[in-house]
Amino acid sequence: MENNAKKYAIPILFLFLLVLAAGLHAQSDDQAKWDATMFGAWVFSEHIFFGIGGAVGYSFTHRLELEGEGYIFFADPIVYGVSGGLLCNLELLRGRLYPYVLGGISVIGQRGEAWPYLMWGGGIKCAVMENLSIRFDLRFHMYETEGWLRMAIGFMWTFH
Repeated sequence: MENNAKKYAIPILFLFLLVLAAGLHAQSDDQAKWDATMFGAWVFSEHIFFGIGGAVGYSFTHRLELEGEGYIFFADPIVYGVSGGLLCNLELLRGRLYPYVLGGISVIGQRGEAWPYLMWGGGIKCAVMENLSIRFDLRFHMYETEGWLRMAIGFMWTFH
């Protein structure tokens, strides 16, 4: 694992600094500070599983958001997970579409064991009403040579 960590250290640091720099650009006092998302997801690894989960996010600026989530996948046996990461939000179509990129760490557990993963991905938030959006999400999770992909769709509520 040590060689892989060194191999990915520069790209991960670059991505972190890019997200941080973009996040420090522009702040609006009327933006929502908190959001909550409920989602359904499909996991693609050796097999395909369905799962459900929820996330809570806090916006530091118009572009930078910190998010934590918990989820469960209905595999045999059942898999539980938590993750935390930074999102960099962009804006398209006058506040109707918000594409984003993200990076962070996730931990999944099964039968009393747990494994950490690096997580990165992105998605798009589509505003339906002022405080309600539909969210499409794609995340890659990688640990050494093992990895999996999660595709999710959910509803996101924002709070001021």
